[in-house]
Amino acid sequence: MKTLGKKILTVMLALCLTFAFAACEGDSNGTGGGNGAGETKDNIIKADDFTWRNKAGKDVYDDEFLDMYFFSDKNDAVTYFCNSMYKSYGDLTMGNQPYVGLGVGWCPAWYEWMALIRNWSDNDWVKNRWRNYLIDCPISADGYVWSYDTPHWPDLGFTDSHHNFHYDNNFRFVITVWNFCAWENSLDLLNAVDPSTVANDTEAHEGTYHQAEDVSKGKTVGWKLEKAIDYVMNELHGKDGLIIIDENAQDGLNLGTNDSYSCNYWDNIPFGYKDAYENILFYNMLKSLTELETMRENAEQATYYRDLAATVKTNYNKTFWNEKTGRYVGTVDVNGIMRDYGITFVNTEAVAAGLSSAEQAKSIYDWLDGKRIVTGDTSTGEDIYRYIAAPRSNTLDYGAISDPDAENKFWWHDNNGGQALSGNGAYGYHVENGGAILYTEYYDIMGRIASGDLTSAYARMETLAREYAKDELNRDPMNPTSGGYDVLGFVGEFPESGLVPVAYLYGFIGVNLRADGIYIAPNIPEGYGYMGVNDIVFDGKIYTMCAYRDGKFRISSEEGMDIALSVKDTAGVGTRKLVLFDRYDNAVSSALVTAKDGEFRLDLTDAGSIAYACLQ
Repeated sequence: MKTLGKKILTVMLALCLTFAFAACEGDSNGTGGGNGAGETKDNIIKADDFTWRNKAGKDVYDDEFLDMYFFSDKNDAVTYFCNSMYKSYGDLTMGNQPYVGLGVGWCPAWYEWMALIRNWSDNDWVKNRWRNYLIDCPISADGYVWSYDTPHWPDLGFTDSHHNFHYDNNFRFVITVWNFCAWENSLDLLNAVDPSTVANDTEAHEGTYHQAEDVSKGKTVGWKLEKAIDYVMNELHGKDGLIIIDENAQDGLNLGTNDSYSCNYWDNIPFGYKDAYENILFYNMLKSLTELETMRENAEQATYYRDLAATVKTNYNKTFWNEKTGRYVGTVDVNGIMRDYGITFVNTEAVAAGLSSAEQAKSIYDWLDGKRIVTGDTSTGEDIYRYIAAPRSNTLDYGAISDPDAENKFWWHDNNGGQALSGNGAYGYHVENGGAILYTEYYDIMGRIASGDLTSAYARMETLAREYAKDELNRDPMNPTSGGYDVLGFVGEFPESGLVPVAYLYGFIGVNLRADGIYIAPNIPEGYGYMGVNDIVFDGKIYTMCAYRDGKFRISSEEGMDIALSVKDTAGVGTRKLVLFDRYDNAVSSALVTAKDGEFRLDLTDAGSIAYACLQ
């Protein structure tokens, strides 16, 4: 929503589309089903039920947030919250965002998250800026993707000390390349050429003394993609159906033991060897590659990745599920020891990815929601959501289990004493040990939806709305031990917080990316007639999409239609009528559409004269 002119035009379009809504809600062929707008209970919290305040306590209510990006038929608090939070935490402009310092997301550890937050939107400035980061991303000759201008994170400069390696960079790089190609409906990105190596200026930034190791200059994104995949498949053993970070990876110090170093975004937790976090990313990478190879018309390779993903799912559950605690562990180290500290984000991300069974998902959420207690945990019951907006990162203190025979007694990487468990790394004092990072709530919500528990997913959204109304979630309490701000990862250097509101898009509206276009699989909560999104960009055209609780669907564009999409037959009716309208609200054609494999295929390519289409 970049200009006043566009805002006025949007308002005018909304008035015109009142007719479109009426047309789409019609059901002349008698195939409507489910709970439509007229059948729902009005149990939705309205936006004006709250007083919306900023951290200073000032009333900041703005009715623009009722339908800026997301909209519904209820003028509700959840929609308001998602719009307002997305504006502040996700939709960057040329100016600074209120609560996000490193907003564009230059580090590959953030790439997948930034893609989810931004690549669907009409914010060309931010998409182009960080698309260039992707093109310029440094890479080693063996295919290891750097943490942007250094292979390490953090980088310790000209010392002989170990530097942490982030293996999640490779997975997220591949996933993000697919995400760009999917939204652009094009493989052009693969041909983009990296124009330079990292800067050779050691005075300006530590780490650039590695310049000679960056082989990216003159290489295409496609070349780097294949090298990154090759590294995962061979150096990390992905081709065998499970990622294993062993002594052959980089300097061999990520073996999941007490004296191991961190190996991903969570840089105080010594994930490694058979690593549950990395294997979730691997599974998601394989699903992305299945679609990318399908888009490239390489059916054999797509089948290979699809089959390998199925193998990974089987191996994941054999390797990481702990029957005793009823949840996934973080790592099985090189000595075969299961490291289970109740790592909440591993469990919710595994469910959201589709790795768990229904029974496993229930066990996980019963633990998180306090319906069952895991004996020995530091945090149980309601205390797991001590910080309300997101669960604690872990429910068992990393300082609770010691090994007197080990050089490092605890399964915790304190970064040379910077986050000591006896100091600001103590339980509840640090984001990675009993504290909370806000982005994890996105996977909490998406996992609940994936497991079929839409009621609890929506309840979490209502809780978030209520909390956001207090202070816009601008929370950064001081650590009582160190005097630093280490308890919560909500604002500042956490641009990934912008994931939370897009659960509205991917969870409730149910937007998915596939090689054959967009797939809509709605999960509209009870009480709503419909939920929608404005300014969603596919193949360069801007659309408005709206999913109805009774299974109907509407798509419109001021630029005319040129899109193929599928809509899940949520009502199980089998047949619906597709009606096409011109900009004057005249129905220009209609046809019955029969669902195949549970979805309606809508081919609206080259339909430039069509202003909107309704699946009735």
